[in-house]
Amino acid sequence: MIFQPKNLFWLSLVLFAEVSLSTTLYSSPSRDYNGAGVLDVTFHLSLNSFSFTNEKSFEKIDIVTQSFNGELRNPTLRLRPGDTLIVRLRNGNDLVDSSKWDAINRCNYTNDLLTTNLHFHGLHVSPLGDRGDNPFLTVRPGETNDYEIFIPLNHPRGTFWYHTHYPGDALKLALASNLVGALIIEGDLDGFSNNLETSQDVEEKSNDHAKKIQEEIFLFSTLRYDDRTQCTTALDLNEGPISEIPLLNGKVFSQTIPQVLSLQVGEIKRLRFVNANGNGHLMLKSSSGLTTRQLSSDGVIWDRVGNDKKDFFLHPGQRNDLLIHTDQPGIYYIFKHKTKFLEIVVQEKGESKMKRNDIGSDDDLEDDHHGNKDDDDDDDDDHDHEEEHEHQHFHHHDTNSNTESEDTENLPILFSAQLPAPFREILSEEVTTHKLMSIENSNTILDITAGRDNIPLETTIALNSIQEWTIYNKDTNHHPMHLHTNHMYLVKRHGQNVEVPRFYDTIEIESNSSITVRFRVLDFVGKIVMHCHNVYHPMMLILDIADVPINNGEQFGVYSPEKPPNSKESEDLDFVTSPMFIFGAAAFVLILVAISSSFYFLNRKPNWKDLRHDRHPQYSAVELQEGGSDEEESV
Repeated sequence: MIFQPKNLFWLSLVLFAEVSLSTTLYSSPSRDYNGAGVLDVTFHLSLNSFSFTNEKSFEKIDIVTQSFNGELRNPTLRLRPGDTLIVRLRNGNDLVDSSKWDAINRCNYTNDLLTTNLHFHGLHVSPLGDRGDNPFLTVRPGETNDYEIFIPLNHPRGTFWYHTHYPGDALKLALASNLVGALIIEGDLDGFSNNLETSQDVEEKSNDHAKKIQEEIFLFSTLRYDDRTQCTTALDLNEGPISEIPLLNGKVFSQTIPQVLSLQVGEIKRLRFVNANGNGHLMLKSSSGLTTRQLSSDGVIWDRVGNDKKDFFLHPGQRNDLLIHTDQPGIYYIFKHKTKFLEIVVQEKGESKMKRNDIGSDDDLEDDHHGNKDDDDDDDDDHDHEEEHEHQHFHHHDTNSNTESEDTENLPILFSAQLPAPFREILSEEVTTHKLMSIENSNTILDITAGRDNIPLETTIALNSIQEWTIYNKDTNHHPMHLHTNHMYLVKRHGQNVEVPRFYDTIEIESNSSITVRFRVLDFVGKIVMHCHNVYHPMMLILDIADVPINNGEQFGVYSPEKPPNSKESEDLDFVTSPMFIFGAAAFVLILVAISSSFYFLNRKPNWKDLRHDRHPQYSAVELQEGGSDEEESV
């Protein structure tokens, strides 16, 4: 049968639908992109009571606090670029049994205090929608939210962490309740062995004969509770009779008995340090004879391993990864605030390996990206009994006092080839946008780029721009400023160039001082925040990343990501909802409609009685001739 022209119209609509659908699927990254794995975990948030014993008075105390899955030791999440992290966050604080309601009343907890969400600190991932790293998401008691975080291929490999992040007093209470955990993006030391002599040449050898560099995680947090109610509290230390219990990987550790770690002569070991406290700085110092070199900061590996260094500072939210080794057997220490925190026993090769004490590592809780449990935990269960220890108050230490030893020889490891393009040097000539920010006090940070008479409530920044911000701190307090989604490249302090610019997601700004940072705005649109990571300084600046023209009309050094931007909500519709696509699609449909209509009217006959299809269902319109017989057969 000959094709009827009117069907061309319906064909055009079908083609339009197919084009739209195929474009949506193309712009939305697959969860198993490039054969990646999926890590699926559930965090059930609820109120629980935990018992502690004071190591001096032997007095027992029961503390009421929120916790994930009824535990204080939260799992370490391990992924690689290309993986997807799925987290089901269930706020079960209204589903506890009646005995817990007595605790809620005793603790004066409210729904607002128990409202929550999750933040994946330091990750370069989408902030959009209910499934992204969205700081404005609200998960109230009784509600559940499913996060789906895709780790881009251009993501740095390193140490990150997660914590609940609902703003205000809820955030203070969360970090006082140890709602934190380590998050590792693996792969930065692939191909390197744990022996100093073979690290440089390991890629030329079979990996079957090279042991990987082993690691330990040290995540510091604090339970802060009100002595009157024995409940974790959002109050600061100066707001009442408040006490603290220092935790290491969710376990109470003694300041009088150091943790013990074994090492062999010539062996390299990686130590990952995370300051997950709501406020307070950590000062670490290694003893002489133990070579200690910094590998990375805030999850971004250095292009060359740092010189032997003895003093390290971690401001709230920061991470430092260190490599330790020595060629002499003996006992060495890492001090934390002048207290022997970690004892490192170094033995000759071939000696029987000493069974170390429990250093608070959560290896037995670490999941790989297929959700399997590690089975290599050798920790002694005799230390499962948690003890309360003396309160530990953290104070500021000048970051400029960090010193390096005279040993300037570096480990023979270069990492420049492994740095993703977004985390390479940002030159001044690449900058497209300059802004000025002013920290007025602990509650206020302002965008004063256009002057104090024109201060925006939100700061809009253009996707694919390269920003340079100078941030002045007029306050008398020091402020560790944290930027979501994008790392900052520190180039100046106090108006002076830093010796070695590096990437950080959290940077301390001293009082009456300033910093200058640059950052690439890549891959993701949506609202993010810059805020002080001392949770008792509630300043916050909202940044609206939008796909708008860059303010000077030029784009220098714009980087194309290695795969389409991640999106679960509106990003997967960015292309099909763009004005250019809608205009083009509408024009395409109109053209098809015009063609089909022309086809129809050019071939129709003026005698409408002879074209009635109810009388001639076996004939088509183009086959009927004027004056023809109704009984004429079709050719």
